[in-house]
Amino acid sequence: MSQPTVCDWEKGRKYPAGKNLLRLSEILKCSTDFILTPDDYQRPISGQELKMSLFGTLNIDDAALSDVLQYAEYIRSKYVPKA
Repeated sequence: MSQPTVCDWEKGRKYPAGKNLLRLSEILKCSTDFILTPDDYQRPISGQELKMSLFGTLNIDDAALSDVLQYAEYIRSKYVPKA
């Protein structure tokens, strides 16, 4: 890839496609969706989306979800340095 091509990607003038997109997702260890639509990943995730992602069903009560979120916050506080 040439520097002007990468610059176009960074500035949002063009997007990587095909093999470049797949290779970039492998290098960055992220999905191709994240590369193409990063703003979608900045929005808050709904409780229903979390339930489906974590449990594969919506048939989980809010208390169980709250327990998982509290545990996740505890783990984050232990391992993620504060800015």
